[in-house]
Amino acid sequence: MAATALKLHCALERCWTKTVIAPSSLGLTAGQMQKNGNTVEVIFSTVKEGETTTAIFRAPMITLPCIIAGTGDYAVDSAVYYDESEGKLSPIASGNTRCGIVLEQPEVGATEVYVAFDGILET
Repeated sequence: MAATALKLHCALERCWTKTVIAPSSLGLTAGQMQKNGNTVEVIFSTVKEGETTTAIFRAPMITLPCIIAGTGDYAVDSAVYYDESEGKLSPIASGNTRCGIVLEQPEVGATEVYVAFDGILET
Protein backbone atom coordinates (compact mmCIF):
# COMPACT_ATOMS: atom_id res chain seq x y z
CA MET A 1 0.00 0.00 0.00
CA ALA A 2 1.51 3.25 -1.17
CA ALA A 3 0.36 5.89 1.28
CA THR A 4 -0.33 5.96 4.99
CA ALA A 5 -2.55 9.03 5.22
CA LEU A 6 -5.02 10.95 3.11
CA LYS A 7 -4.02 14.54 2.34
CA LEU A 8 -7.23 16.14 1.11
CA HIS A 9 -7.07 19.96 0.85
CA CYS A 10 -10.80 20.59 0.53
CA ALA A 11 -13.97 19.40 2.23
CA LEU A 12 -14.96 15.84 1.36
CA GLU A 13 -18.33 17.26 0.25
CA ARG A 14 -16.54 18.99 -2.67
CA CYS A 15 -15.29 15.62 -3.95
CA TRP A 16 -17.02 12.96 -5.99
CA THR A 17 -17.12 9.71 -4.04
CA LYS A 18 -18.49 6.19 -3.95
CA THR A 19 -18.60 3.39 -1.39
CA VAL A 20 -16.18 0.47 -1.78
CA ILE A 21 -15.62 -2.76 0.15
CA ALA A 22 -12.10 -3.85 1.06
CA PRO A 23 -11.26 -7.05 -0.85
CA SER A 24 -11.02 -10.34 1.03
CA SER A 25 -7.64 -11.01 2.65
CA LEU A 26 -6.69 -7.34 2.11
CA GLY A 27 -7.56 -4.11 3.81
CA LEU A 28 -7.45 -0.62 2.37
CA THR A 29 -5.33 2.26 3.66
CA ALA A 30 -6.26 5.94 3.74
CA GLY A 31 -4.52 7.66 0.81
CA GLN A 32 -3.99 4.43 -1.13
CA MET A 33 -4.66 4.72 -4.86
CA GLN A 34 -6.19 1.97 -6.97
CA LYS A 35 -7.93 1.35 -10.26
CA ASN A 36 -11.41 -0.06 -9.70
CA GLY A 37 -13.66 -0.73 -12.67
CA ASN A 38 -13.93 2.49 -14.65
CA THR A 39 -12.24 4.77 -12.14
CA VAL A 40 -8.94 5.56 -10.51
CA GLU A 41 -9.69 6.27 -6.89
CA VAL A 42 -8.15 7.29 -3.57
CA ILE A 43 -9.23 5.54 -0.37
CA PHE A 44 -10.61 7.92 2.28
CA SER A 45 -10.14 5.87 5.47
CA THR A 46 -8.28 2.74 6.52
CA VAL A 47 -10.46 -0.38 6.79
CA LYS A 48 -10.00 -4.11 7.27
CA GLU A 49 -11.09 -6.77 4.78
CA GLY A 50 -14.84 -6.80 4.12
CA GLU A 51 -15.40 -3.34 5.65
CA THR A 52 -16.72 -0.41 3.61
CA THR A 53 -15.10 2.97 3.10
CA THR A 54 -15.36 5.96 0.81
CA ALA A 55 -13.34 6.13 -2.39
CA ILE A 56 -12.70 9.55 -3.93
CA PHE A 57 -12.62 9.69 -7.72
CA ARG A 58 -12.67 13.48 -8.15
CA ALA A 59 -11.05 16.01 -5.84
CA PRO A 60 -10.24 19.64 -6.66
CA MET A 61 -7.21 19.72 -4.30
CA ILE A 62 -5.39 16.65 -2.99
CA THR A 63 -1.81 15.51 -2.40
CA LEU A 64 -1.15 12.03 -3.76
CA PRO A 65 1.80 9.62 -3.81
CA CYS A 66 3.95 9.85 -6.93
CA ILE A 67 6.95 8.28 -8.60
CA ILE A 68 9.99 10.17 -7.24
CA ALA A 69 10.12 13.62 -8.84
CA GLY A 70 13.08 14.35 -11.08
CA THR A 71 14.16 17.68 -12.52
CA GLY A 72 11.26 19.18 -14.51
CA ASP A 73 8.80 16.43 -13.54
CA TYR A 74 5.30 17.43 -12.47
CA ALA A 75 5.34 21.01 -13.80
CA VAL A 76 2.31 23.12 -12.88
CA ASP A 77 -0.63 22.45 -15.26
CA SER A 78 0.97 19.27 -16.64
CA ALA A 79 -1.06 16.07 -16.72
CA VAL A 80 -0.43 13.26 -14.25
CA TYR A 81 -1.06 9.59 -14.87
CA TYR A 82 -1.87 6.66 -12.60
CA ASP A 83 0.83 3.98 -12.81
CA GLU A 84 -1.05 0.84 -11.78
CA SER A 85 2.11 -1.22 -11.27
CA GLU A 86 3.42 1.32 -8.73
CA GLY A 87 0.08 2.43 -7.27
CA LYS A 88 1.20 6.05 -7.65
CA LEU A 89 1.03 9.04 -9.98
CA SER A 90 3.58 9.42 -12.75
CA PRO A 91 4.47 12.18 -15.20
CA ILE A 92 4.68 9.51 -17.96
CA ALA A 93 1.65 8.95 -20.20
CA SER A 94 2.75 5.74 -21.95
CA GLY A 95 1.00 2.72 -20.44
CA ASN A 96 -0.61 4.78 -17.67
CA THR A 97 -4.04 6.34 -17.06
CA ARG A 98 -4.49 10.13 -17.11
CA CYS A 99 -6.14 11.29 -13.90
CA GLY A 100 -5.40 14.92 -13.16
CA ILE A 101 -3.22 18.01 -13.41
CA VAL A 102 -0.44 19.36 -11.22
CA LEU A 103 -1.31 22.38 -9.05
CA GLU A 104 2.12 22.90 -7.47
CA GLN A 105 5.46 21.56 -8.71
CA PRO A 106 7.15 19.39 -6.06
CA GLU A 107 10.83 19.57 -5.21
CA VAL A 108 13.23 17.13 -6.86
CA GLY A 109 13.11 13.88 -4.88
CA ALA A 110 9.54 14.42 -3.63
CA THR A 111 7.29 11.36 -3.33
CA GLU A 112 3.99 13.28 -3.33
CA VAL A 113 2.42 15.81 -5.67
CA TYR A 114 -0.41 18.34 -5.15
CA VAL A 115 -3.01 17.89 -7.90
CA ALA A 116 -6.55 18.41 -9.13
CA PHE A 117 -7.62 14.75 -9.33
CA ASP A 118 -10.09 13.33 -11.87
CA GLY A 119 -10.18 9.53 -11.85
CA ILE A 120 -13.03 9.08 -14.30
CA LEU A 121 -11.48 7.13 -17.14
CA GLU A 122 -11.90 8.56 -20.61
CA THR A 123 -13.38 6.20 -23.19
